[in-house]
Amino acid sequence: MLSQLTIKNFGLIDNLSLELDAKLNCLTGETGAGKSIIIDALRIVLGERFSSSFIRDAQKPSSLEAVFESLPPELKSVEILKDYFEEDDSLIMQRTFQPDGRSKIKINGATVPLSHLKQVGNLLIDFHGPHDHQMLLSSDYHLGMLDALVNFNSDLVNYTKCFETYRETKRKLLELSAVGQTRNREIDMLKFQVKELEQISLEEKDYQENVINQAKVDNMEKLNESTAQILNSLSNNDGNIDAKISDLFAPMNILLSSDESTKNMMDLLTQFQELSGQLQSDIRSYADG
Repeated sequence: MLSQLTIKNFGLIDNLSLELDAKLNCLTGETGAGKSIIIDALRIVLGERFSSSFIRDAQKPSSLEAVFESLPPELKSVEILKDYFEEDDSLIMQRTFQPDGRSKIKINGATVPLSHLKQVGNLLIDFHGPHDHQMLLSSDYHLGMLDALVNFNSDLVNYTKCFETYRETKRKLLELSAVGQTRNREIDMLKFQVKELEQISLEEKDYQENVINQAKVDNMEKLNESTAQILNSLSNNDGNIDAKISDLFAPMNILLSSDESTKNMMDLLTQFQELSGQLQSDIRSYADG
């Protein structure tokens, strides 16, 4: 039997703990008093769909809990319930809903999927209302009536469990197949790359060149900064090295005209000018790649 129903932050209810007697229990009150909200809460804690519109205060979580005690012994033999029964043969169904949309479902403290909660809920309570006759139009209801007529409930639970195992196994097989296809594609790609490398016929000197080129690529930023700094220093308008070298030729010619022994210095100055020009040209070519 349902012995207690606890509702927090749900619909019109802020916090309610309802204890029920083992015999007949009646909820009475005026229209809008909240009777249907209690029924809605019980339906949802047993597996029906929850809507965020039920949350009373959107800044706080909403929680529902139903406690069942003194359950019939035959329920313990139902496969899906075997893992949830405690020593006192009670069941505690809990659903918690967070404002951000996250939710938790538990049976006796164990987290379970919604499908399990709904299956267990269908075994515990039958709901009857003024529009129950409309259920006769539902094919799902027809199947449920037929199963109940021939006492197929336990077989149906076993079949559902086996079917879920089958679907999970099929999903894993598809994943393994996808992994195998990906691996085959990677193997084909590696074979293609190996074939290309074999056709190149690389020699040891080619390897050394590639190592040097790779080092240049790895240090490209430093190399660009250094070459730019050198070129800037050589061609800076405030201290252009070419201009300074050219300025040296006038006094050097005076020295040479007065003293032929300075000819060697004039030659060195000429070489210095040529080397400076060559240096700038080489650095620019290097910077341009």
